Amino acid sequence: MVMLEEHIPGPKAGLSEQIRRWRLDLRLSLVIIAEVIAFTVLVVITPVVWWAAVLIAMAALLLVTLSYNGATAGGWMIRAVRYAYFRRSAKAHLRRAGIPPAFNVDMPGAGAVGMRWDGQYAVTMIALHGKAFAPTVLVPAGAETTNLIPLQGVIDQLHQFAGLELHSADVVSAGARVALDGRYTPKYEEIIADRAAVGERRTWLVLRLCPQACLAAMVYRGDAAAAAAAATERVRQSVLRAGCRAITCTADQINQATATLLAGAELDRIREGWSYLDTVSEYVTTYRIAGKDLNTRVLNDVWTVRSDATVTSIRLTADRAGVVAAGAVVRFHTPAPIPHPPLLTLRPVIGQCFDSLLASLPLGDRALRLEVSPRRLSDPAELKVPVGPSGPMLGMTVTGVPFLMPLTDPLRASKVSLCAPLDTVIPLLLRASAAGAVILIHTDRPQVWQPLCDNTHRISIASDREPVRSPNIIVADGTGHGVTAGERGHTLITLSEAAEPDADVTLVQHSGDELVLGTPSVQGVRLSIMRPRNEAQFLSHLVVRA
Repeated sequence: MVMLEEHIPGPKAGLSEQIRRWRLDLRLSLVIIAEVIAFTVLVVITPVVWWAAVLIAMAALLLVTLSYNGATAGGWMIRAVRYAYFRRSAKAHLRRAGIPPAFNVDMPGAGAVGMRWDGQYAVTMIALHGKAFAPTVLVPAGAETTNLIPLQGVIDQLHQFAGLELHSADVVSAGARVALDGRYTPKYEEIIADRAAVGERRTWLVLRLCPQACLAAMVYRGDAAAAAAAATERVRQSVLRAGCRAITCTADQINQATATLLAGAELDRIREGWSYLDTVSEYVTTYRIAGKDLNTRVLNDVWTVRSDATVTSIRLTADRAGVVAAGAVVRFHTPAPIPHPPLLTLRPVIGQCFDSLLASLPLGDRALRLEVSPRRLSDPAELKVPVGPSGPMLGMTVTGVPFLMPLTDPLRASKVSLCAPLDTVIPLLLRASAAGAVILIHTDRPQVWQPLCDNTHRISIASDREPVRSPNIIVADGTGHGVTAGERGHTLITLSEAAEPDADVTLVQHSGDELVLGTPSVQGVRLSIMRPRNEAQFLSHLVVRA
């Protein structure tokens, strides 16, 4: 007999706010199953003395309701069967790995809205871009920034006009602390150490609509796809009003976002292990965050873990009584398996590794197979979730904490005016490259910049040939180069003696140890210049030239 994916039920443990190793799962369905088992046994072995009947009933109750690490005995059996089945059947694995193509729905006044049907859910995405050039400071409690996701604006739109209800909204982020290559990157990783400095990070909202759960709204709208598109646009507008830039994803953008969230993993080539996934090039390990542990500090801490890529997913739901719940999972891509949870607050996902990967993708039924541990979110402002990257480290604040800020804006081309000596400029560009930027330098003095270049071409000097890697930061060292930032998401950095008035960001060195930063939102931010010892080797050629 051929077993189809939809015919294999997922294990249901009824996860609570606390994930205990041992607990009793006293859901009514399980208690009834225990009673049926006990009654059947008693009928078979009748007659039986009363105390034996009590023991049989208690044994049946424990067998069915006792949960270990989030699953009952029946749940563990189902996990083992599914695990063996998908490892043995290549066809079943490919069927499970297949992602339905996204398509566009034209919505009057809003343009194309990308959508994907998966099971009984219509899935849409909104790309969140937050505020431009938002700073982050690394305080002892973690990373603090004003560039946050307005969770209240999302929650307010889970139940909409005319009975239109979203099943859930996932806040998914994918990023990395540092770049995967570059000669300077290991040095920068030493500087940021175990702090939540995130060089690259992108964030989306994944919205799910189940038409069968709101039939009245479907009758009003007349079309499930149109209803999902309308719901998505309302969420986007709500987020925009809260001060966070947001763009509804088209079909192509949903496909691109899915690839970004997979962080290089190919679903059809993944080999599932009991506690991790083997993607051929790296290993993927997913952890739950228990509801009682889900707070801003823990969300900061997951970005202190050293990995090739980190993906977080926070699921928001609201019942008709208005009770809001949030649950989260985090996924790490590493060169080797992680033998133990990197943080005490992370709970391993065992026997459901492939399901846990799908849980952070823009999917429907399959993303919901993995249960999260929910916490009641009475005040969404308590949970601070950053948008976008923290950027490279620019200096230290007057209070002595590291100050970071992105030098690019994903929604437009930008210009940064940098007025400082080379021994200040070069470390800033090195840190930007280690945080993920690809830098192309236009200069008449290549001997100054050549020692920074390497075979990865993360930093390179412009020539008559096309650059090996497409840059997102272009440096104009001197005048007369005639270069521009170009497309959105790219930045032109000009090196000059005086700040240029049309620059989006200015960095001016006022003394030997102080930089003054100016952005559209803040002016006159004084930063102490950092001079770590491990950067000295990248400046030694300046001393020789002097």
